[in-house]
Amino acid sequence: MENNNATQQYSDIIKSVVDRIAKSIISANINFDEKVIGDFVRILRSTKRVYIVGIGKSGLVGKIFGMSLVSLGYEVYIVGETLMPAPKDSDVIIAVSGTGETDYPIKMAQIGKKVGAKVITITSSPNSTLSKLSDLVIFVPGRSEKDGTTAYEITAEGTHGTLKGMFFEMSAMALLNAVAAGIAMQQKQEQ
Repeated sequence: MENNNATQQYSDIIKSVVDRIAKSIISANINFDEKVIGDFVRILRSTKRVYIVGIGKSGLVGKIFGMSLVSLGYEVYIVGETLMPAPKDSDVIIAVSGTGETDYPIKMAQIGKKVGAKVITITSSPNSTLSKLSDLVIFVPGRSEKDGTTAYEITAEGTHGTLKGMFFEMSAMALLNAVAAGIAMQQKQEQ
């Protein structure tokens, strides 16, 4: 009997978390700034070489987007991989960081600014150090914890059992997948 209760409890928790993730993605989609997304697509369409930087799960979200860009004909470099040429002024650097305060993306943004590359940041922190270095900031809600003391997300609904940053990463991934799909559709129409 205890096993069934534990199974039901886990099932309820999982359903609740999936429901909150889905609501987070829908909410983010409703709140995206159309002009900013349009500028993002225009900047991407104006280049052929893209650098993507992020750490941890944010970095994985960036890598997934990078793979999509490769399939669309872009030359993509994941910052930190072994073979990577220095960026130049015609390149785009995309930094994914929920906090906007992660050292590695900040350093890459500084390098990009020095050479004149376009720097685009995807973050939940539009007033962060990384955002201030960027030519374009795409605000993705979801990361609201300030002190980093817990592995739980804090939202308007209170503290609950999703891993820190999960809403940001899932919403960012949905957005970037949609951007890649939009570029693919534009490319197909142009053929």
